Amino acid sequence: MQNDAASLLQELQTAAAKAVGSNRVLKAIADGRAVRVFLAKDVEHFLSQTIINNTQLAGIPLTMVDSREELAEHCKVSVKTAAAAILR
Repeated sequence: MQNDAASLLQELQTAAAKAVGSNRVLKAIADGRAVRVFLAKDVEHFLSQTIINNTQLAGIPLTMVDSREELAEHCKVSVKTAAAAILR
């Protein structure tokens, strides 16, 4: 299972188009552009539930990442990030 998460994170790193940050991810979900969403486990409960609910309603796969710092590293940004998405 851990290898699956690692390969999905590798896919995020190399994605041609991605949304980084919770607001951009929520907009991408609403616009139907998100293919897969990544969410850090150390995010505030309300935000995390909002993203989880939106991905479930849209039928988008969700991958949990241990921390905002780890997610930022995979997105190649210098600021901790709560969520990211691979876009179509």
